[in-house]
Amino acid sequence: AATRVQAPVVSHFNPIGGGQTLVAAMLVRLVHGDDPVDALRYAAAAASVNVTHDEPGYATPAEVAILLP
Repeated sequence: AATRVQAPVVSHFNPIGGGQTLVAAMLVRLVHGDDPVDALRYAAAAASVNVTHDEPGYATPAEVAILLP
């Protein structure tokens, strides 16, 4: 069955690196044993945080946790 994951809505600043952040965060969560849907939810939140920074790669786990349900 297909699952849809909605990315958290944030103030957009810089989209550079959003896709790379999503893929990297998902892979890390899968390697650590997360369920694929939970890993995708985390990755979407990480990518959302990433676009709020003026430079890519500054999203922190604490910022991501704020956006998770």
